[in-house]
Amino acid sequence: MTMRVLPGISLIAVLLGVVMLLASCGRKSPDVAAIPEVLAIYNGGQVTLSELETWIEANAKRDLKTLRGDYLEEMVVERLLVEEAKRKGLEETMGFRMEALRLECGRLRVALRREMHASIDIPDERLNQAAQEALQNSEIPRRIRLRNLFKGFGEEATDEEKEALRAEMEGLRARLIDGADFAAMAREHSQSSTRYDGGLLGNVAAGQLDPAIDEIVMKMTEGEVSPVLESDRGLTIFICEGVVLARKRSPEDILDRVEQKLRQQLTDRAWRELEDEWKRYSLQAPGANAWELVLSDGTRFSPDETSHLMRGMGIAVNQLASLADEARRAAVNPLALLLSAGQRARERELHQSESLQAAFEVDRRKIAVNREMSNRVGQRWVPISDAETRTYYEANRSRFVTETGIRLEVICLESSRRDRLRHSAKMRALHKTVSEDPSLAFLEVAESQLAGLPVGRAGILGPLYPSGLSALGSTVRRAIETLEIGEISSVFTQREGAGGKATLWMIRVLERIPPQAVDFETVKAGIRQHLRERRLAEIREAVREELLQGVGFEVREVIP
Repeated sequence: MTMRVLPGISLIAVLLGVVMLLASCGRKSPDVAAIPEVLAIYNGGQVTLSELETWIEANAKRDLKTLRGDYLEEMVVERLLVEEAKRKGLEETMGFRMEALRLECGRLRVALRREMHASIDIPDERLNQAAQEALQNSEIPRRIRLRNLFKGFGEEATDEEKEALRAEMEGLRARLIDGADFAAMAREHSQSSTRYDGGLLGNVAAGQLDPAIDEIVMKMTEGEVSPVLESDRGLTIFICEGVVLARKRSPEDILDRVEQKLRQQLTDRAWRELEDEWKRYSLQAPGANAWELVLSDGTRFSPDETSHLMRGMGIAVNQLASLADEARRAAVNPLALLLSAGQRARERELHQSESLQAAFEVDRRKIAVNREMSNRVGQRWVPISDAETRTYYEANRSRFVTETGIRLEVICLESSRRDRLRHSAKMRALHKTVSEDPSLAFLEVAESQLAGLPVGRAGILGPLYPSGLSALGSTVRRAIETLEIGEISSVFTQREGAGGKATLWMIRVLERIPPQAVDFETVKAGIRQHLRERRLAEIREAVREELLQGVGFEVREVIP
């Protein structure tokens, strides 16, 4: 019996083995080399894929395959510098420890405030009352997105001139109906300040336009071009680019917004109370240019520790003695509050979290890298000489010219939506005054005719260069580009965010300043700084290259 069963079993086993072999031949075996775990090797170490991914995340970099080779080099250089810093005992120095403490306290302060924010208890009565108040103002009215093309009548236009203007506008409207680009037509033909933005008015709700045309415009549908509409000032054509329907915020959305707002308010209040407590620190002077910082909870920092901490915050300790008490406390306050927040967070054991421990380690490694790299750079550093600075200036004279500048006369009047019509009328009156008598100064006219109104700016601006012009806003810049010297712009509006706030502007170009060569003494300091930064970068790169070559650094060809 047994002798007959065994051969049967053996035959089955052989057949199963053949089937498995054939199946395995039909499958493609995984190519281990195509998915390597070790991405780079060097004398004394290697970098794996998981290590690279952890490093990328810890350093908040983008994980792009094309950059992984650079990241691997940076990782290995960091490792080598950290190892050298440890060998030299840099981590035990006072400067290192205080810099690490300062960075830790910064992270702990954020963690403490987050914990406070999450633990705030909002009374139900207060939350419900605030939600009910918000519900009463929860409706967002219907709005339409408009562009306009406007032409004014002029102060003393006759009936014939008005009819001629209407005929011109009807011709423009016909072209718009036939498909002409409204924005381009507005830039070319409109006399409104919106022409600089292609006639764009934005999303407009009922009641924001002239009453004579508001009712008609608010009934427009998307893509519709309005008739030629008349107001006291002139004729306007509108196009509706879209309709935003009226809606109410949901009760859930309102409740969430109200809760977050109340929670933030209560967090801010509780945080201010903590800071008031922390401000009861003391600063003691045991010797000349020696200060001890004693926090409100009694934590004491020696003169050496205090000096390093202050230096990290940009405070020169040797200057504190010359300051009045109030000024001295103002200088030290940020440091004292930072350290106190860190101390309170440690009392609550927030520093024990894994995420913060990992962040502390990243910070300490960065400090070690920076300090060891600074040591190596310092050993090779050669100061920038006057001769080098002069040579660079002579070889690059074409770079050292001023940009084109401009001098302006301006009047700008801050205005809310409620006062827009009244303020616009005031500005148009000013425009007429200075247009009729170009010798009048804008400042003189503004002071005499805008008494009691919120004048944002009046008088001469400049010389202004591109960066200064950018600060004035895009609408102002575009208006200036179209003006000749001595020409006065029309009154135009620059929007300033939500709530209907805006500024009414009127500008006269006084002078356009051509580029001019800059003398050596004026730019010497800037050139020296540029050469210094370039030399620092060259030395750092040389240090990195030598470190990598010294350990036989090698990146594998396949980087997944």
